[in-house]
Amino acid sequence: MLETFLQIVIGAEDAIDYAQYMLDHDKELSPIIEKYRNKAKKARYVDFNQGVDARKINDETMEQLARLAVRSLRIAFDDIHLKDVYCQAVRTAHRHGITEISNYILFNYKDKPEDLYERLHINIELNKELGIQIFSFPMKYSPISETDRTYIGVNWCKKSVRAISAILQVTRGVVAAGSSFFIKHLVTVWKSILNY
Repeated sequence: MLETFLQIVIGAEDAIDYAQYMLDHDKELSPIIEKYRNKAKKARYVDFNQGVDARKINDETMEQLARLAVRSLRIAFDDIHLKDVYCQAVRTAHRHGITEISNYILFNYKDKPEDLYERLHINIELNKELGIQIFSFPMKYSPISETDRTYIGVNWCKKSVRAISAILQVTRGVVAAGSSFFIKHLVTVWKSILNY
């Protein structure tokens, strides 16, 4: 069996059309490959690395996305003004069987520190309400035109950005449903910022 396999593979070196050569020898190769291939089940998932636009999620699009092995579905939540749209998108995803959601939450752009807190709090409440897992990844905005990452947004101050970064260092950049550490320290940060 292995001798046949080796003859076919060595013969492929001289083939003008490698793909066609392999297809022509499919009947001889298939049983050999089937015998020796790893038959352990593999978990394969689709990952949309960027955040899916919540405004594009509806029952029709979610029905198609839910057919894929999506894990986890990333939904962007960059602006507090999209709160209702975002919450509806998460609920729609949940209705279609999506139980793991992650999102990027942009901060230090045009938002305020209170907006970041509210967006994180909304995710924690949606976790409780729907019994799903939402992992948030706060991402600090820095203009691409700048050569360093010291940009401070118009509604932010250096102290607030530094405080968020310090908390994210401890949580490894993730805010999950049971993030009592993050929420406890975030409230402390907000109080110190407001008294700044």
